[in-house]
Amino acid sequence: MSKEWNATLYHQISAPQVSWGKKVLARVKLRGDERVLDAGCGTGRLTRDLLEALPRGHVVALDVSQNMLDTARAYLEPDFGSRVELARCDLLEMPFECEFDLIFSTASTGCSTTTGCFAIFIARCVRTALSLRNAEAARTSRACWRALSG
Repeated sequence: MSKEWNATLYHQISAPQVSWGKKVLARVKLRGDERVLDAGCGTGRLTRDLLEALPRGHVVALDVSQNMLDTARAYLEPDFGSRVELARCDLLEMPFECEFDLIFSTASTGCSTTTGCFAIFIARCVRTALSLRNAEAARTSRACWRALSG
């Protein structure tokens, strides 16, 4: 499975994903100083909205595609500088442990090179279990429990 995406094209045609993400983000109550993991940041279109909602916060934006990260870096760093950190990482191999106040993700199952239950792997990165906000969470959780229960 290829890890790379055509970031230029994706940035232009990702309106459906951005729309889903804006709906999820609108439901999230933020103080403005949280440390947030953006799991599957793509080209950074939603990461920008997240950073704007966190004027004193910090976002670690992950994606498996270097092309996506390069585009996100060019799109985000001029305006947000050190408040955004971008890293290439498969979601199933994240090195984080209880480091985030919130995990934001809207269309990120494509950001893992391994099929499976990424929600279980990202849950260990968040400080409180109820802080996962994911448009796919319900569907993914049901699939995970089915896979785990045999």
